[in-house]
Amino acid sequence: MSGIEELQQRVVEAEKKFGLINEQRAKYSERLTDLIGAIETRITDQQAEIARHTAEVERQTDEIARHTSEIERQTGEIERQTSEIERQAGEIASRDEDLAILRQDSAENKLLRGMLHSLLQAIEAGGGDTLSETMQGMDGKISSLLAEQSPAAPDDTVDEPEALEAPAAEMSPADPQHDDPTEDT
Repeated sequence: MSGIEELQQRVVEAEKKFGLINEQRAKYSERLTDLIGAIETRITDQQAEIARHTAEVERQTDEIARHTSEIERQTGEIERQTSEIERQAGEIASRDEDLAILRQDSAENKLLRGMLHSLLQAIEAGGGDTLSETMQGMDGKISSLLAEQSPAAPDDTVDEPEALEAPAAEMSPADPQHDDPTEDT
């Protein structure tokens, strides 16, 4: 082979090689284009999915805000009702205290009526001993009532029964020294 043929053959081989390289480059270019297209499609799909998720999150956030608002409204209503119940409980406690005082007053009034009735009967009976015993019994009951009403108050009552009996005995019609002022002597 001559130098020219050899050169021609080398040029043909180089062109074949260059053609193969161009083909490979074209195939690489085609593959890269396909890959970029696939990536772009995938990115678009992911962006659409992100948009759907974002919309769902916003919807749930709005729903949570509505539920929170409703819970706050119900909490306010519960607090209002609790306050009303506490107010009513206070009124009931006050009424219970008033009722207890009324019951105590009623019991004291009944006891005082009984003592007055006993005193009236003793006076009507006219006996000095009966009147004296009645007065002593009343003194004990009155002392007891006063002690119940003010247990912390200082004791102003007279502890000596003789001091209470003396005026009662002095007024007793059975005492011969004291005459009835209505009697004529």
